[in-house]
Amino acid sequence: MTNQEQSPKSFGLLKLAAWFLLVAVVLLTLVPADLRPSTPLPLKAERALGFAVLTFFFTLAYPRRWVLILLGMSAGAVALELLQFAVPSRDPSPIDAAVKVIGAVLGVIAAMVARQIGAAAANRSRR
Repeated sequence: MTNQEQSPKSFGLLKLAAWFLLVAVVLLTLVPADLRPSTPLPLKAERALGFAVLTFFFTLAYPRRWVLILLGMSAGAVALELLQFAVPSRDPSPIDAAVKVIGAVLGVIAAMVARQIGAAAANRSRR
């Protein structure tokens, strides 16, 4: 699906969701551990999923900038891990950064697949 096929309103909502998720991920990564909500997921899966969803929304909102998004999210994952050194109850690790980068890669791939499926469906509906 091209930018022209989606309404400006839907792109605006995607952009708003992407930026909201970015703020949420940054806050949840940097708050003290006892303030983080808990989920039933293993921590590594939670981290990967968080970055996958974040990157998925950014890639849908800014489809032509997927390389920049992937590079930025990867650098952001490393930066957030380093910033955790300033939070006493957090324990940054290179493995956690790598897990977040893997999540970012999966998010970009998922968004590209979703766009291709959407484009194929739009083409079928025009026939």
